[in-house]
Amino acid sequence: MRISKHRVVVVLLFILLATAVPASAQWNTGTAGQMNTPNFVAIGPAADGSGIGPHFDTGLRLSYPKGSTSFPCAAFPTSPSKCFHLAFGTPDAQWWGFKLDSNFDLHLIRNSNGGWKEGLIFSRSGDVLVNGWARPLRLDGQWSGGFGVEFRDLVNGISLDMQGNSTIHVSNLEVGRNNTPVINGPTTSPLYLNQDVPDSNVVIGKTTYTNMGLRVESTGKSNFRGSVGIGTETPDSQYKLDVAGNANFSGTVTGGNIQAKYQDVAEWVPSAAHLPAATLVVLDPARSNHVIASTRAYDTTVAGVVSAQPGISLGEPGAAKALVATTGRVRVRVDATKQPISIGDLLVTSDKPGVAMKSIPLDIQGIALHRPGTVVGKALEPLTGGEGEILVLLSLQ
Repeated sequence: MRISKHRVVVVLLFILLATAVPASAQWNTGTAGQMNTPNFVAIGPAADGSGIGPHFDTGLRLSYPKGSTSFPCAAFPTSPSKCFHLAFGTPDAQWWGFKLDSNFDLHLIRNSNGGWKEGLIFSRSGDVLVNGWARPLRLDGQWSGGFGVEFRDLVNGISLDMQGNSTIHVSNLEVGRNNTPVINGPTTSPLYLNQDVPDSNVVIGKTTYTNMGLRVESTGKSNFRGSVGIGTETPDSQYKLDVAGNANFSGTVTGGNIQAKYQDVAEWVPSAAHLPAATLVVLDPARSNHVIASTRAYDTTVAGVVSAQPGISLGEPGAAKALVATTGRVRVRVDATKQPISIGDLLVTSDKPGVAMKSIPLDIQGIALHRPGTVVGKALEPLTGGEGEILVLLSLQ
């Protein structure tokens, strides 16, 4: 005689329950072959569901609900091994249960007011499905309020670690793709950061990361409506670009005007020796296009004054070069030992290295003439005696 595997499963189930029920349990010899204990209901009802006893307020049932036609296990009478159902709950309209489908996947389902709802599915492949969707894990909200997931750890926070080529899609937002950490808005619409968070900065990196920066690869146009600060967190609102520090441009700077804090124009000129600021210089007779500190009075090769911080610098800087101012206002080292210097006096080179002095004009037929080509500028401040630095308006003649 050939015994089907379905009957073997049912017989084994009966044996298991017979050994596990309390001592007070007894087999019912009724039509359905029920095993009854207090609040314990039947095994193996008739095909139409008759013979299933009441489950009281808290019952356990190994079957499917009496009279159910929409229940997923409606084929139970003909396929008992493929539709084992463990149900528990309160009234008939509110049941939770487990079922084994035709693929031997285990379902957690519920009956709410006569309608069966799919819950979790533990598939043989190892996936956990939510609402029956064929994905490893899917949380599907069907209500007008949407669906939310909250992960809470009030002490250590939450870490989301996705290994491999992971991607997050959130309503036209993509995070991560093909081993590249990217953030994309996969539509033609702009990608907004902090659009609805007032007075909150978007911070990239930190000060301890010296090699981290912001790079814009696109050749399109970038625009900033407010003030941009470089080297400062508080740019002046009157400037669109506020730089605290030096700026370098490899191309041409074009604008309506240039406003400099300092008032002289200087050039980078080669020099064989280090020349401190305020030093009066002349052309170096031994080297082309070089300057040296002045050493004799009324030198007609006077070339300018070394500037400490010119308003405009021309040429390329170098260790063997000096910034020589030729135009504007600059501080100059002067000697008033022989002649006091008054505002407006013309200044020339002196015998002291790099130091200017007051020019004494020549009397030619009653006309006071200063030696041509010797004047470096006009004194803007007085010096009554000794040596010191004064502000001079450069006017090489």
